[in-house]
Amino acid sequence: NEGSIDDKLLSVTADIAGQTMIHETVTDENGVTKMNMVDALTIPAGAIVILKPGGTHVMLMDLKEPVTGKEKIHLDLKFEKAGDIKIEAPVKKLGD
Repeated sequence: NEGSIDDKLLSVTADIAGQTMIHETVTDENGVTKMNMVDALTIPAGAIVILKPGGTHVMLMDLKEPVTGKEKIHLDLKFEKAGDIKIEAPVKKLGD
């Protein structure tokens, strides 16, 4: 977020997926790790938020075609302040 005020990632859509969700991974007081869906992801002013497996991430579900781990997919990000932004993201196999 290069702006001077916080922004929120409200939603993500992808042509390749029937459904997408923004998830955060949390560990509870008993050491159990789980994913929680979040309604919006706050991006603090002047900060970078990195989405990655095992942390905060975008879950793509109901894939319309298989992925091999070598392609790039198109994502449409909808922000509260910045509006709609289109990006390409690489598909990576876990562990890469």
